[in-house]
Amino acid sequence: RSLSHCTRAAPLHLHPSVSSRQNKRVLSDYGIGSINIVRSLSIKITTDSNDSLQDDEWKAPDDYEDSNRFVPRNEHQRKLIEYTKSLISTEDRNYVVGSYPITDIIQISNCIDSWIASGEHRYVGAQQAELLVKRLIMERGGGRSLVKDGKMEFGGGNPEVSWDMYHLESLILWLNGLYHGKDFIDRILSIMASFEEEYSDSIEIPYKSIVSILCKCDTGHASVAAEQILHQYETKALSGSSHFDLSTTETYNNLITSWVNADQSFYPSGYTPAYQHSHHPPANVLSEILYLYKQNPDGLSRIRPDRITFNMVISSLSNHQRREQLTASSEYLKEVKGLAFNLLKSMIEVYKEGNHLCAPDIVTFSTVLNMLQREPSCDEDGHRACEILNDMIELSSSNSYEHDVIPAAKHFNVGLGLIARQKQIDRSVVEQAKELVKKMTELAEQEEPRITDVENTLESFSSHYSQPDGNSSETSSEPDVVTYNTLINIAANAEMPEVAEEILNEMIERANSGESSVKPNIISFNTVLNAWSKSKKSIIGTKSSEILNTMQKLSERGDFHVKPDNVSLTTVINSLIKSSRMTRAAPVQAEAIIQKMNENKDDIFRPDTITYTSLIKCWSESGRPKAASRAEYIIELLHKRFDEGHRECKPDSRAYNVALNAIAKSGVSNCAQRAQALLERMKSRYYAGDVDIAPNIYSFSTVINAWSKSGDPDAGRKAEELLETMIKLHESGLNDMAPNTVTFSSCINAWSRSKHKDAGRRATALLKQMDELDNKGYINIKPNIYSFTSAIEAWSNSSDPNCLDEASAIFELAKMRYKSGEEDSKPTTQTYNAMFRAIGQSPLEKAKHVRAEQLFKEMAQSENGLKPNIATYNTYINACACTEGDRAFKLAAIRCVFDALTELQENARLKPDNYTWPAIWKACMRLLDVKQDMQRLNMVFELCTRSGAINEHVFNNLRNFLPTPYLQKKLNTKQDVFTLTASDLPPEWTCNVKLKRQRGESISNDSVNKL
Repeated sequence: RSLSHCTRAAPLHLHPSVSSRQNKRVLSDYGIGSINIVRSLSIKITTDSNDSLQDDEWKAPDDYEDSNRFVPRNEHQRKLIEYTKSLISTEDRNYVVGSYPITDIIQISNCIDSWIASGEHRYVGAQQAELLVKRLIMERGGGRSLVKDGKMEFGGGNPEVSWDMYHLESLILWLNGLYHGKDFIDRILSIMASFEEEYSDSIEIPYKSIVSILCKCDTGHASVAAEQILHQYETKALSGSSHFDLSTTETYNNLITSWVNADQSFYPSGYTPAYQHSHHPPANVLSEILYLYKQNPDGLSRIRPDRITFNMVISSLSNHQRREQLTASSEYLKEVKGLAFNLLKSMIEVYKEGNHLCAPDIVTFSTVLNMLQREPSCDEDGHRACEILNDMIELSSSNSYEHDVIPAAKHFNVGLGLIARQKQIDRSVVEQAKELVKKMTELAEQEEPRITDVENTLESFSSHYSQPDGNSSETSSEPDVVTYNTLINIAANAEMPEVAEEILNEMIERANSGESSVKPNIISFNTVLNAWSKSKKSIIGTKSSEILNTMQKLSERGDFHVKPDNVSLTTVINSLIKSSRMTRAAPVQAEAIIQKMNENKDDIFRPDTITYTSLIKCWSESGRPKAASRAEYIIELLHKRFDEGHRECKPDSRAYNVALNAIAKSGVSNCAQRAQALLERMKSRYYAGDVDIAPNIYSFSTVINAWSKSGDPDAGRKAEELLETMIKLHESGLNDMAPNTVTFSSCINAWSRSKHKDAGRRATALLKQMDELDNKGYINIKPNIYSFTSAIEAWSNSSDPNCLDEASAIFELAKMRYKSGEEDSKPTTQTYNAMFRAIGQSPLEKAKHVRAEQLFKEMAQSENGLKPNIATYNTYINACACTEGDRAFKLAAIRCVFDALTELQENARLKPDNYTWPAIWKACMRLLDVKQDMQRLNMVFELCTRSGAINEHVFNNLRNFLPTPYLQKKLNTKQDVFTLTASDLPPEWTCNVKLKRQRGESISNDSVNKL
């Protein structure tokens, strides 16, 4: 008979069993000699298609034995199958379900054991045992499912069925080994459903017993089943259903333990958790307990979490974080940190509400601090660590608190270390760190000798701040050298070198007074040196030298722990880099330091690649023309030293890139060619197998930029060849070689400055190529306003007849893209200046002043908030000066020039510079007639001389344009003006031509109005 109605289950009470002699007799009636014989049979059960002996649909493993296709191999197998069928059947028996005698019940129980005990029958045995268990459940409940279906009258439950007769622990453990995932969960829930359907309110459903068994399985699917059953159980309990044995804290702790032992950091795929608090199963269970408990603390005190609950979950999160360190995303790892911290805060909250069993101990605090200090770091970590330290201090101050949670120096050092990692560190952060150190000192003054609850509860924060031997940071709160080193580092990151040096001096004074725990080491001094190297103050070189001398003196007195090392001297060189712009001798001083390092026989002083790279950078920042040759020499020196066996001097890409930058910035006439040669050397060495010198996007971009500034007629072609090489390398698989917007823009700029006849066309082609690559999926490749401006400049410098039309088309494209939402395409003042130059260079545009005036008005009325600068006025005046046509046209153009002078005079933030007056005189020379417009010319001359802006170039124009008698009269001399130079002019005429920052006197409104 089909038993589809028995596809659910649950456990029972203990009852005495009968003798094994009766069991043997029963089995012998079916031709089976003993239980041992039954266990030894390798039986595969067969049923007809009407027998539903299998559970719901299940995807069988490869070795699954399908009972529907099985043919018994011998008589014993056939009889055992028939025997099982007879036990399961509810018909053809002398007794009603629920009233079977103990002997019949024992037969069912023994048959269950026979199917699963030997382990030979695997899936078929598990299926048959499961159905026999459900038959026993039906017997204990009295066949309520059959009564409900109208198939029999209820005869009452059978109390002779005891818990051990089900063999549920053996069955569940057997199922746990056979089935996985949803297949296992469905079978357990099916057994649980049978219990719920068959048992009455007077019979206790053994939820806790089954959950307890499942928790012993140590598998994820068993933990899922246990969680699901416990959730059903708790839901019924909360709804008011009567239960004999409610869940407790221990029940939930067992569930958490099962998740921990199963090593499950996530729920199995395809399963929806019973609770929706967290992705991490142990944390999810704990969050559910907290949720239920906080809703009714008094009524649900039976499940209130304790210290074991929290510590297990937090420890599980810590282990999970460590395992996922290299594979999970930064955001996810930060989320795990936050979860652990929030659980700790909840733990403290529950404790303060009166649950003293929930008091966190030193292990709890240390574990969370460990998690906070692991990568990836964020600014919140420092704030969280400070909160934890304050909580530890607050709890330890209570005499009734049962655990010793006074934070030791190692705990404070973690907090300080996390503060040092913050991205934004200012004076307030430094003060916060000092407050922590002050608390450490106060605690140390109050503390008594003590030991920690456990050893090694806190990981070392960082080897960079490692503790010297013989420290007491494990137990004492006294600040140590790690504390002060970290405090110095915080001051360094806040760009407060004076504070860092004050802390160092305090350490030295205290060490001299006998406090050996704060005696500064090499890290202390190097960190202060680093603080000064980051400073922008002019005394950094002097300060670095002073600290270096102090280190040397202390080491000569016997304190070898502070003897300057490679890091010390490299840091000093880095500080010289900052001062190299103000002190021309800085790179020479850096070379002298390296020379001393080479002369020293101690290996720790030996300069390495980093040291020499810093030296190249020092030359680069000095702005001296010699920088290019020194950079090339140092690269050669690195190769030479490496070939001599100095492995620490292995040249790398960074050294080459810094050298490329030094050459490009040097300003020497052939800097682009020399940078190109060095890049070719990089490529050849890389292709020869030296992967440490692999050129990257920075290498190519630096050389392209060098070509863009060279003014070489061939610069555009050279830059574009490098760009094409980058694209080929990227498409061959080198992802870090993909060119970007800056690279393309530099290439366009190289064409622009080359003044090649094809410069404009190549610039437009590069803009189109940028869009094409953007459509292909290249990142950061779209043209921006710098690209568009450089392209406009390329057209204006190309001498192409259509340069103005092409430049205008690019200008309109930029405006259109900006209006469509591309913020990077917003025209700038430089863009408008480029357009003015394009107008001035156009050979087809005659009325240049008209186009220039329209553009000037557009700029003034734009919604972009653009303001013209002095270069705008200069290029505008130059454009107007190039107007061609009759006298009326020219007079209209000169009026535009004078109007610009009026605006310039009224603009308080701008004054004419050394380019303004040459542009004005150029306009006068091209637009005015000496004979007809002498009055206007005289007024311009007076304004120019009063502004002190006549340099050699302006004076030469004046000699060639103005009548000689006019100039002789102004100079009060009869000497030939062509024999004079600008130095012969009255001082007030030339007072500002060399002082570019000093402006001439303002032009009065009256003077301009006269013009």
